Amino acid sequence: DGLIIIGRCNPLALKKLNQKYRSVVSVNRNSTNYEVDEVLCDGIKIAAMAVEHLISLGPRNIGYVGGCRNEDRYTGYLDTLKQNHLDVIPEYVVESNQTEIEGFEAMEKLLKSEVCPTGIYCANDITAVGMLYFTPSIIASDDIEEAQYTKPMLTTVGLPKEEMGRFALYLLLDRMKGGHSGVVRMELSGKLLVRNSCSHVSESFWSDYCI
Repeated sequence: DGLIIIGRCNPLALKKLNQKYRSVVSVNRNSTNYEVDEVLCDGIKIAAMAVEHLISLGPRNIGYVGGCRNEDRYTGYLDTLKQNHLDVIPEYVVESNQTEIEGFEAMEKLLKSEVCPTGIYCANDITAVGMLYFTPSIIASDDIEEAQYTKPMLTTVGLPKEEMGRFALYLLLDRMKGGHSGVVRMELSGKLLVRNSCSHVSESFWSDYCI
C-alpha cells in the first residue's frame, strides 16, 4: 500500500513507482522537486556546513570527491567556494562512487597533481575512509559508525537518520489514512561533528595519517 525510498532514485523510476503505489515517501539529501512526499536533509546545506568548516581552518585550495551529476552536495561545494571568493580548481574535483576503494584511488589521483589540495570535502563517509591514508585535511558527510573508529577520527556532518526514518513513516501513514493529499516536504538539519581529521593548515601533519 505504501513505499519508502531511501537514497537516490532515478527520476523516471520514481515517476513509475509513484504511479504504481498510492503513497510514496522519499528519504534523501537530494530533493525530488515535489514529485512525492519527502523527508530531506538538504545536500546543499550539508556541503556548505562542511566546506565552511574547512575554510575556517585556513585551507584555500579545497577539493571535492563524490558524485557530480545532479548532486546537491556538489552544488553546495561550488556555491560555498564562490561565496567565499575561492576558485574551483578542476584538478581537485574527482567524481567517484561511494566505496572505500574509490576513495583510495581518488586520493592517489589528487596526489599526482603538482600541488595537492590543502583540504577536501568528501560527499560521503565511506569514500572518505579510503582517503584517510593520505589526506591533509578531510571532512565528509553522513556520520556512519566507522567514522568514529578511523585514525584520525573523521570530521563529518551527521544526518539525523532516525528522525528522518520516523518522519517518513509518519508522512506515509498520514497519506494512507487520507490525512493529506498535497505533496509535503519535511526538512531536517545536519549537525557538524568536529573530530580530528581536520586541522588548521599550519598544523597539518598529513604524512602521519593512517587507518
